[in-house]
Amino acid sequence: MSATMSEYLQFLGIEERPILTQFIEEVANKGLQQYQQIIQWGGHKGQSLYNHVVSGVFLIHSLQKILQLSEDELKVITIAFCIHDLNKSYGGTETSYGKIAVPENVIKEIEKVGYDSFFANWREYIEDITEIIRGHSGHNSVRGDSIDRRSDNTRFGKGRLIELCKIIRAADVADLSQNYSERKHKEDFLSHINSFTLQQYRIIAHQVSEQRGILTNIIHNQVTEFLENKFQAISVFLYPQGTYYLVSTNANLNLDESELLTIGRSVEQKITQMKSEEWSKFIENRNQGIKIKKEIINLKISYSEIFGYINTLIQRKQYKLDDKEQELRKKLKDKNSESIIKNWIEQVRILPNSQDLMRLGELLRTFYIFLSDHCKKSMPKSPKGNNDPWLYIYQILHIPNSEQYEILDARYYRAYVVAKNISINYNELLDFIIEQSNKLVSIKEKNTTDNISGNKINPVCSYVRDNLTFDFGNFSIPKFAEYLSNYCQKNHQQSCYASSPHITSKWESGYVPEGIKVQQFSNRLSGGSQSEPKRYIDPVVQQQFSIEKLNYKSGGDKFLYLHIMPYSFMTAPFIESMKRIFKRFKEVDVSAISLSIKEAITFFDKQRYWILPVKNKNSNGILVPNFSEVVGNVISLPLTLSGDNKTEKYLNAIEYALMIHKHFGVKVLLSESAIPLLNLTEYSEIDIFLDGVPSTLRGLVPSEKIRFRRNSDKECLDTGDILWQTIIAIREMHELLHIPSKKKDPNQKKKSELGELFTLATAFSRSETHIFFEVDRLIEKKAAGSNRNHKDANCIDLTRKLKECMGKIIEARSSI
Repeated sequence: MSATMSEYLQFLGIEERPILTQFIEEVANKGLQQYQQIIQWGGHKGQSLYNHVVSGVFLIHSLQKILQLSEDELKVITIAFCIHDLNKSYGGTETSYGKIAVPENVIKEIEKVGYDSFFANWREYIEDITEIIRGHSGHNSVRGDSIDRRSDNTRFGKGRLIELCKIIRAADVADLSQNYSERKHKEDFLSHINSFTLQQYRIIAHQVSEQRGILTNIIHNQVTEFLENKFQAISVFLYPQGTYYLVSTNANLNLDESELLTIGRSVEQKITQMKSEEWSKFIENRNQGIKIKKEIINLKISYSEIFGYINTLIQRKQYKLDDKEQELRKKLKDKNSESIIKNWIEQVRILPNSQDLMRLGELLRTFYIFLSDHCKKSMPKSPKGNNDPWLYIYQILHIPNSEQYEILDARYYRAYVVAKNISINYNELLDFIIEQSNKLVSIKEKNTTDNISGNKINPVCSYVRDNLTFDFGNFSIPKFAEYLSNYCQKNHQQSCYASSPHITSKWESGYVPEGIKVQQFSNRLSGGSQSEPKRYIDPVVQQQFSIEKLNYKSGGDKFLYLHIMPYSFMTAPFIESMKRIFKRFKEVDVSAISLSIKEAITFFDKQRYWILPVKNKNSNGILVPNFSEVVGNVISLPLTLSGDNKTEKYLNAIEYALMIHKHFGVKVLLSESAIPLLNLTEYSEIDIFLDGVPSTLRGLVPSEKIRFRRNSDKECLDTGDILWQTIIAIREMHELLHIPSKKKDPNQKKKSELGELFTLATAFSRSETHIFFEVDRLIEKKAAGSNRNHKDANCIDLTRKLKECMGKIIEARSSI
């Protein structure tokens, strides 16, 4: 792993945009980060200056195809947009923007941030940059010498600068469009662009009517690709529910239902592509046996590949032969048919007495499960008139006296016993199974083709058709009334995650990441039922969770999710940069990005802005997707975090949410749900939303709606400031009070490295003053490990060091 990739989570350059890449690497990831601490007011309230200027620069560069700026013009306008709000970063006493935006202050600001590596010749264009930033609002464009055209000290010429100001104004006013339905600022943006370009443009938009997590992101991405190809559309504003585009006024905007289905099929194909590359995740290897899910059959993966992979799983198995034998004998004795089981019980050994024979039995068992799940209808009927897979196996393997095996459990034990009495070895059986599988599935496919009409539409295609709309043309609106009627009529079989016109089926664990329970009591299931409480899902929800299973490696626990949303909108370069980040981590075989909170806080204490240092770990943190296509209009980041319980993991997740908010300047929704419950872009007064805060952290967290103050001169600390200052303080206290775990019995549970932190964090749930009791107890515990003669002195020294931290907590919590 390269040094950069191992050290920080930050924007990554885009090969197709070399000037933007240079900006990202030399400015956005360096000196410009000091703008993180400047929180804006007015129309941009709550948004950091850093996010505002980065978003604007990304938007300008995404328009370069139609702007056709020269390299110097693009670099000058990039710098100008970064410092156009000079009054917000200016540290002097002047209050008038006209007096602040002068060349000497512009030079100081450029040098403070550091643009030399981005544009070495910027000093030659200082007059141009000054003129552009003075003209960005349309009210401060006239300086004394600007009136006289004979005194033109600019390089581009004042006529060209007037034109370039339109681009700055377009990017600046666009950022005021802080929700999908807002139109005025979008129209102002369009007006500025059209006044600059010869070709005239209009704005169009698509919208997906409901949110389905990363499946919705795939839909957004495929719609964008379709519109780019059909209308040469340029995506400009990306919101959680849809995207706005610029298209030529000459474009013939016509779409019909067949093209909606084309988009739906492209979504389906993208999902199929993911499954084809990660198909082995749909083979379950559990106590109930090795199970091949229907997804693999539909992908047309060759049976030599499928059973080749299964062979690898079987060869890794090690069986506890005696335990398995005793387990079977107990099961037989529990049966009432003494006369039938007598012959088995009297045998010296029922199951094989070798690992090789047990593996042979495992292979036979897998074949039985495969036949039961996928080939019952294509097997020839037995003399008894049914499609019993075991009768079919006995027949094709020429196994005599097969009736004797009927007493043995068909799924758990029978295959191991039968394996003792077949005449072929493991490799011969493997080849035979592959041959039979191909034969039976080809019969099944022929029967399916004969019985199914060719007009049947895939559920994903119909979902896209019914839920995707455009702001041009006539498109059907979602059929909510039909969905409600369907929901009411199919009582106790409703989809547990969404309304849908599709037929539901019982949820199976093989289609979801580990940690999600498919069996769970629900008021949608019939009361008093003796059957297992399996929830029902529709095929679209099944696809949604299948995609998640394909993309993220689960450690067995249910994920927490960070759903990243913009203050106004995201841009195509922002999304592309995020995709590149995850691609790069995947290339160096990193499956999880673990942030170093301690290092980040230490850095902030010195530099007063935030970086995201990455630990060299590969198990906990932000999970890296296998496919970057799941990154879209809402960036959903599953978390798998260290901790002994939900409280510890949730506290760690809060720190991740705060760090990402501070660094990138985005809104964050923390939730257990893979589907964002709220569209935070629509809520101007919420910066972070914490869903499902554990009761043990309710004292620490002032509110689930986290808001940082906008203006420190006029507002007192808000919930975000209180939470963050408290967490920083208890982090510092943890460093002073932490007692490293000693090496003891290797079988003993390892002590949490953050035990003291969790103790301090949960203290607030008792009372606001309980923290004093816990600190006192931890001081005594820490001092007890030192020399007895110096215990009192160590306690006093610790207390003195902790005083400042406690002062920060008192100051912050007094605002509650």
